[in-house]
Amino acid sequence: MKITRREPIRAFLLLDALKDETRRKIIDILLKRKEVTLTEVKNELGKTLPTLMFHFTLLEKTGLISWKIAKKGRKKTRVYYLKGDLVEIELDLNLISKIPKLSTVKELAIRYVDIEMDEGFLEREISLDDIIKRLGVDEKLATAIKNYIEIFEDEITKHILEKIGEDELRRRDPEEISKIYNVDLYWIIKAIKLMR
Repeated sequence: MKITRREPIRAFLLLDALKDETRRKIIDILLKRKEVTLTEVKNELGKTLPTLMFHFTLLEKTGLISWKIAKKGRKKTRVYYLKGDLVEIELDLNLISKIPKLSTVKELAIRYVDIEMDEGFLEREISLDDIIKRLGVDEKLATAIKNYIEIFEDEITKHILEKIGEDELRRRDPEEISKIYNVDLYWIIKAIKLMR
């Protein structure tokens, strides 16, 4: 797995994730067993399922782990696995040193989405130039905002869903909503799936 210099938020999340002992133990279990369920890790570490879900979600956001549905015994369940046992991180220290707190990057990402929906068109693929133009930020901060949107797509989708409203999404055709709210159909479909 490689984290490029254009993924400063992912690099930050990975480095932060590795500081935690529970997450390091989860990685160790995955290295030894290749695939595990939350219940198997719960039994091994003695942590609650909500606590483990928090840790697994964070590790998933770093790009380090993923999951698939597999048959375990008689039933199908979610199993987690490492995407690789070697991580190469390309750190642009100049870029990393300029990133504000994650909460500030989140606020800027949400502001960008709002501006695009109100004054432009929220594309599926976000461009750095568009972020720079809309928010008046430099390329380094725009890179962090773009990476945040890519990693936290579900959070962005929830914001879009709140802005449009579930009733509106139920009443109208997705293509019509896309045109009315200036949002790529990709985001509308994600918002509809989120309502289920």
